[in-house]
Amino acid sequence: QLFPESCLICQKYTNSVVCEECISTIPDDSFDFFHEGIPVYSFSSYSNNVVHRLLHEVKFRSDTRSAAVLSEWIMGRVRKDFFQDCDICIPIPIHKRRYRRRGFNHVDTLFFDTFVMFKKTYLCLLDRRVNTPPLFSLDRKKRKKVIHNSFQPHIDYSTMDLSDRTVCICDDIFTTGTTLDEAVRVLRLLGAKKIKCCVLSKA
Repeated sequence: QLFPESCLICQKYTNSVVCEECISTIPDDSFDFFHEGIPVYSFSSYSNNVVHRLLHEVKFRSDTRSAAVLSEWIMGRVRKDFFQDCDICIPIPIHKRRYRRRGFNHVDTLFFDTFVMFKKTYLCLLDRRVNTPPLFSLDRKKRKKVIHNSFQPHIDYSTMDLSDRTVCICDDIFTTGTTLDEAVRVLRLLGAKKIKCCVLSKA
């Protein structure tokens, strides 16, 4: 690269997608909460401009460099005690059409390195059998209807027994919890009893 590029946030010249000064403005506001009895760990709030812009670049512009910035930020903020008892980490899947268009599952790019760091099994156990429309504009009732029966176990793991495993589901954003509910429903069919969830941000 011959010339420096502009920071996505402040437009100053930098050698990365976002300058270190803007990254440092992301507050350490991670928090835990429960959803339908499932413990959820959120690294940030979706209202944070830096997180919001970077994730937008990843999801809608297939920008792997922005994904790498977020992945590195997650690794630096991860809370060890939440993940130490997890046996398997399972990303929320995207449909194969969206995968072909984007070239990757953005959830993998966010969390894979973190779970490898903890020497955890990262398993793409779920498939998205329905190419659901974007959910951001829908209320909880409509989201639940759209997402119902959209996941299934990957054919390689359809008989896997999760009864003695602690499973951690990972996703980018927690909004109403309907996506998590559907993933939990399928994992329960495979015997999962202890399930956790981590998300990059909570809307």
